Amino acid sequence: MSNIKMCPKCGVPDFVTGQHLWLNNGLLSNVMGDFIATATLKKNCELIGTSPDSLNADQLPDLAEKIEKSIAFFNNADIARDLAGKIKALR
Repeated sequence: MSNIKMCPKCGVPDFVTGQHLWLNNGLLSNVMGDFIATATLKKNCELIGTSPDSLNADQLPDLAEKIEKSIAFFNNADIARDLAGKIKALR
């Protein structure tokens, strides 16, 4: 039997979940720091006329496109493309 403590909600080890900020989409905090991830999500939601709290599934393709451009500019185009695909798959 393992002594690794797991999150009862998601089943991921506590040492992993405790080091990340799980945002509404669960994706950005792995690519960027928490502050930048939150700011990027908020800004790109604003660009498509919504907020992180009121974002709906129909807006995910537009959000994915905006976030892909943001991350490609500051990071890596392959990572940006992969993340955009994950956001689109949330539908």
